Amino acid sequence: MLHDTPRKADYGSPAQSPTFGFQLATRGARVAQQNSFGSEELAGAWHDNGGVEFSVQPERVAVGAGSDDVHNEYPEGHSGHWGAVFNFVNTIVGAGIIGLPFAILQCGFWTGLGLMTLAAVLIDKSSVMLVQAGEKTGRLNYEELMGAMFGAAGYHTFCFFAFVMAFGAMAAYLIIIGDTVPQVLRACGVASGALTDRRVVIALLSLLVVLPVSSFRDLHKLSFASFISVLSTLLLVLIVVFAAPAEGRTYDTIDRTDIFTFARGTLFAGLGAISFAFVCQSSTFIVYRSLGEGARSVASWTSITHMSLSIAWAMTMAMATLGYLSFGDQTRGDILNNFSARGAAAAAARAFLAVAMLLTYPMEMVVARHVLDASVCRALLRWEEARLGRHMVITILIWAATTVTALATDDLGAVLEIFGAFAASVIGYVLPSLLYLKSHEGELRAAALVWKGAGGAYAPSWRERAAAFRPFYWAFFMAAFGAVACVAGTVTTILDNH
Repeated sequence: MLHDTPRKADYGSPAQSPTFGFQLATRGARVAQQNSFGSEELAGAWHDNGGVEFSVQPERVAVGAGSDDVHNEYPEGHSGHWGAVFNFVNTIVGAGIIGLPFAILQCGFWTGLGLMTLAAVLIDKSSVMLVQAGEKTGRLNYEELMGAMFGAAGYHTFCFFAFVMAFGAMAAYLIIIGDTVPQVLRACGVASGALTDRRVVIALLSLLVVLPVSSFRDLHKLSFASFISVLSTLLLVLIVVFAAPAEGRTYDTIDRTDIFTFARGTLFAGLGAISFAFVCQSSTFIVYRSLGEGARSVASWTSITHMSLSIAWAMTMAMATLGYLSFGDQTRGDILNNFSARGAAAAAARAFLAVAMLLTYPMEMVVARHVLDASVCRALLRWEEARLGRHMVITILIWAATTVTALATDDLGAVLEIFGAFAASVIGYVLPSLLYLKSHEGELRAAALVWKGAGGAYAPSWRERAAAFRPFYWAFFMAAFGAVACVAGTVTTILDNH
């Protein structure tokens, strides 16, 4: 059985991960790259023709000592390929999807669509980078991988940002439940009473539905809930896509003169909401470890990631584009708040959204509970064994804190933007790229040696130098992009909401 708090392990014989070799020659100079799995030692052999040949020899990255089989330390779970896809899509397409039309408004139409596509590509690549680094070093926990690469500071840095991200997501889900369920009940004829009060609805559903489902320890048990959640979100998207244009025509105050504006000054705040919608790296290893016998490999995970991000991208693009074009400058932080309270389509969309949020919350609880237990209980307090009592105490504390937060605010747009800009940018872009670069230090040294031409004895062409660093282009870009998105997005959001 896979728990979200796996056993602590020593890691001495990690699996292998991509390396490459370089060969330079004065005639027909070229860089040959061979993709295999393993780190390397560099050796240089001088030749009479003035060239130098660099060979890359396999070498394991030693980050610890212990078992010869990392999979013995992280037992395989019970999820199949499609179960993992639904779980992963469920972590991606959560509360953020209904804030994406507003994110397009913040960014500008064309810039917003471009940033959504870029975010999907970067998240896809960074998720695979994480698993590659994890398999290489034998660390199949995000926080343990950070600890192996960057020490205690790295370990707790991840735990902090992952908890903030998950906490913001869970609070957003409960805010949405409070916004949607009372309106669904009004559309069904419940015009007054306690059930039309958002605070009462949040408290009741949080206690009666969210808390029990969030208490599961085995991620496999959430696969069916994830399937229902993804199906509900898909139906929500279809309703918005087909109903939003007609609803938008009922507005008399929409200014459509600049609806196709390329970019706006608040684009970094919009990028925060986009990042919030796509970032799922906190769940990467949790879902990866849940894969069943024979299904856990970099190749399998790459397929799962591509499929999950493709589904999520298609759903979010449809929602964002049609939602924004229908309501223009009147687009709200929660797109469903643009719909009439009593329309049948709007009521159905809100009902599907409420179901999706109720069933997505537990996936974020898995992340929040895991990192809080890892950082505080295991790392600081040295409590090794994961007992059921501790599991329930942490669950109840997180559940209570997110419920109180949702009761205290109803500004969904601000929650999505601030948590997305601050935490999602770091979790989704910065840390995965740094981990990939750190776990491939040997390959970077090889590339640097190619760049320098072995101390000046040989001058490689710019094409050869560029080819040497080609495996790291995305990682360098992702780190810079994430840093800018985090700082600029957080500052912009704070200033806009001050």
